[in-house]
Amino acid sequence: MGALALFGAAMINAPYFFYVLLRIFICAISTFLAIKFYEEKRVPLVWALSVVALLFNPLIPIKMARSDWQVINILTAIFFIAFLTYLNWKRLLPRANVSYTISQIRRAAEKGDAEAQNRFGLLYDDGAFGTQDYTQAVIWYRRAADQGNIKAQYNLASLYYNGQGVPKDHVIAATWYHRAAEQGDMDSQVRLGGLYQNGKGVSKDIGQTVYWYRRAADRGHAPAQNALAVLYADGREVLQDYEQAAEWYRKAADQNFAYAQAGLGALYQFGFGVPKDLGLAAYWYRKAAEQGLAPAQSNLGGFYYKGLGLPQNDTEAATWYRKAAEQGYIDAQGMMGYLYSRGKGVPKDDKLAIAWYLKAAEQGDAWSKYMVGFYYEFGQGVPKDVDRAMFLFRQSAAQGNRFAQFHLDEIACQGDSGSGENSLRG
Repeated sequence: MGALALFGAAMINAPYFFYVLLRIFICAISTFLAIKFYEEKRVPLVWALSVVALLFNPLIPIKMARSDWQVINILTAIFFIAFLTYLNWKRLLPRANVSYTISQIRRAAEKGDAEAQNRFGLLYDDGAFGTQDYTQAVIWYRRAADQGNIKAQYNLASLYYNGQGVPKDHVIAATWYHRAAEQGDMDSQVRLGGLYQNGKGVSKDIGQTVYWYRRAADRGHAPAQNALAVLYADGREVLQDYEQAAEWYRKAADQNFAYAQAGLGALYQFGFGVPKDLGLAAYWYRKAAEQGLAPAQSNLGGFYYKGLGLPQNDTEAATWYRKAAEQGYIDAQGMMGYLYSRGKGVPKDDKLAIAWYLKAAEQGDAWSKYMVGFYYEFGQGVPKDVDRAMFLFRQSAAQGNRFAQFHLDEIACQGDSGSGENSLRG
């Protein structure tokens, strides 16, 4: 449309307001596109569009003879036509390449090429033909796996493990993971270690678990390194060794593996296997939190709230608690309820406090049930409902919350389930 207008401007003698509108339109669209391509770091296009925007800017109009403007309008129109043609070609080319590649893969797979068979299975697995077809994926993965293709063996094992395209069968999954693991596939080694740890498809054998985790971890596989660290930190299945845990967590954390960063943060927080250092604990929690790991986000929120290793800051605490709470992390949901009930880092709001407490309570959090009970008992932010309050108190007490039990005892002593001080406890 802009190109046609420029051609028209070059060929006809239009009224002055037409040229003013044309300047505004061309300048605006050129500026918008220049900003867009600047964000994509496509510098040549940014420069070209910036020059066009400058030429046609209506604020400080550039004065030239009509004949000169006719040439500029034609050249600019040609530029936009070429530019739009280029963008359309770039948009269509990937589709053409995908179709061409699928055709090539199919022919090679049908001729028995194992790598092509695995890739063809992946296309069905990923839904490249419109919908996922795990049954077809199994057929092609098996053909490649039978020829010893490591990736296909791993992929076939995963489908058996999850029961996709075939009945769920951990024994067959373990068999294929084992074949790929023996060939050195690190993902398969970790999966096989996990099967031995949990006794799925194989007899539970922690020695084999450590063996397979270690084979992958020694080659720098971050999930394997993290899995070893968890074993040593937990100490229920192997001899507890926090120094070993710290060593393996650090190796995985240095590869930006979020779970290991959070694990290393916990060791620094409590001084297990490393000197206690709340500053380093906060550093590693932040690393994991910035990758979206909810427990780390909640822990970082706690550090800001309590001023541990960081300056105390309720607003920052609320920010990180919210990120974790929105992912369904129970502790963070309960803390968001508390922050809204007290107006710390967020405006005081009983309705939002109840909403967050309820989210945690629905996931079984005993303390949140206790707090929601108080809101219903006193009718703050919700209609008063003593029966529901008592139900929640009993649930919380049954889960071991001694404060809920004390409150129930207090009510029983008073002989009136509706009596009590009109304030929320936290």
